Amino acid sequence: MTIKTHSQKWQETVPVADHRDAVTLLLEKLLGYQIINSLRDIDGVGHRVAHGGEFFKDSTLVTDETLAQIERLAELAPLHNPVNALGIHVFSSTVA
Repeated sequence: MTIKTHSQKWQETVPVADHRDAVTLLLEKLLGYQIINSLRDIDGVGHRVAHGGEFFKDSTLVTDETLAQIERLAELAPLHNPVNALGIHVFSSTVA
C-alpha cells in the first residue's frame, strides 16, 4: 500500500483478505496519518473501470444505474469490471 500527499509518502506491505478489508485498512491509514480527520472529510472516491463499452467513454458520476451497467458489462473485462464494481460497492457502503 502506498499513500502519498504533497509532502509525504508512506509505503507498507500488508496482507488483506478481501476488498472490504483493503478499504477498511486504507481508511484507517488515512485517519491514522491524519490525512483526514473524519470519514465525513471524503467528498468522493474515484474508480477506474477497465471497460465501459459504448456507455462510458469519459468520467461519469456513479449512480445505482451506472453501477448496474458496469456490472452488465463484465463480459467485456471479466477480470476487471466485477472487482471494480465490488470496490465501488464497498466504498459506497463504508464512506456513505
